[in-house]
Amino acid sequence: MKKLFIMVCILAMPSLGLAAQGGPLGLGIILGDPTGISAKYWLDKTHAIDAAIGFDRFSVHADYLFHFWNIIPQTGGGELGAYAGPGVVFKDKKEDNMVGIRLALGAAYELNQYPVEIFAEIVPVFEISPDSDLNLDGGIGFRYFF
Repeated sequence: MKKLFIMVCILAMPSLGLAAQGGPLGLGIILGDPTGISAKYWLDKTHAIDAAIGFDRFSVHADYLFHFWNIIPQTGGGELGAYAGPGVVFKDKKEDNMVGIRLALGAAYELNQYPVEIFAEIVPVFEISPDSDLNLDGGIGFRYFF
């Protein structure tokens, strides 16, 4: 996992020097639960779909996010906003596979000069299969938009 993280960082560094606008699709990494590859697609300025594939133990999730740009004081170097949204998750556990419903709660910081987003989130997960349970996932990461 460390090798994958280092490789993604090295590949992303040359492109960070470009002051390009960036498009609606962002790809990057997430560290935490899950640790893996993260993607986000902007539908408009306040709505997006994000997803991740975790490799520490295989998992896949997707969320529909609502962004709130006016509730956090803004800085000069970028735009800071909160987000929340429902989603679904599948995790491969050793004994059973888990399916659950997520509620992503987080903050995203978009840099002004580069098409980069840094994010952190806490996600309550209601497991619905194979047993009912309530857990907490979370992670930090970044995405490069193109």
